[in-house]
Amino acid sequence: MHESCHAISGLALGNKPTLEPVRFLGVVPFFAVSPNVSCYDGYCLKASGAPFLPGPRGLYFIVSAGIICQEVTNEVILSVQPRIRYDDAAYLKGMLAFNTLASVAYALANLFALEPPQGDIRTMGSLVPVPHAVLSGLILATAALDISRYYFPDEEWLAWASRITKVATVGIVFAF
Repeated sequence: MHESCHAISGLALGNKPTLEPVRFLGVVPFFAVSPNVSCYDGYCLKASGAPFLPGPRGLYFIVSAGIICQEVTNEVILSVQPRIRYDDAAYLKGMLAFNTLASVAYALANLFALEPPQGDIRTMGSLVPVPHAVLSGLILATAALDISRYYFPDEEWLAWASRITKVATVGIVFAF
């Protein structure tokens, strides 16, 4: 789902993404959907050399789409079934766990400089004047709040705090 959201957002902005091999955490072979867009001084080009008209904000949207999809999916699950911990819902619990653990892995890989050069958080941080550590912290905070919501579904403030961090992740692109 994470990589699909990169592809869908890229296509929606008129770009043709490609698959690239990557090593997650420096050792785990995987693949990534690359937007094939480069931005310099606010001007962006597609791999073909054509201008990428959505600019840095568009590229931020594409690069952040995987994490945003994870967070939106978690929000839907935790809002529709706030007491999912007590339900027989293995598939949804698996999605919730995978999304949350993937966000934690992305953020920690960035914080400990294990993220590949084309990594999501590294690229996000290069497009907005927000330090990588702040972006990673925001993603970690969202994951921690979602985990807390799973274990403490009756704490309404956790739901709102989690939603605020998710809106902040999306809102960064509009703030800069």
